[in-house]
Amino acid sequence: MDLKGEQIGTLRERVQVLQKTTVLTDYGNADETAWTVYNTFWGSIEMNMTGSGKVEEGGRLATNIKAVCKMRYNASLNNQMRIKAGGVEYAIHSILHDPHRRYSFLELVSDGQATI
Repeated sequence: MDLKGEQIGTLRERVQVLQKTTVLTDYGNADETAWTVYNTFWGSIEMNMTGSGKVEEGGRLATNIKAVCKMRYNASLNNQMRIKAGGVEYAIHSILHDPHRRYSFLELVSDGQATI
């Protein structure tokens, strides 16, 4: 494997991948959804300053932040999952893999709400 151009230390943020799980209520209804940690990886998140914008949601103005997450190649990720990094949750918009299967690039969208 040719690692020319490999930048050691660029993937230095802890990134949690969340997956949707269905929680049963007291009466056996499966209508509540929760996000649980699927796995934690090393990655880097870069904000796309030209891609952020404001949209109207429920009669109020909300800011959407677009970002790109770079992590080691992982074929198990899908766009039904979410990413949590730095107290912010992002929805995965799309996933791109480089042709050499070194990295996965996740295009992310956030509603700008921090989580704890």
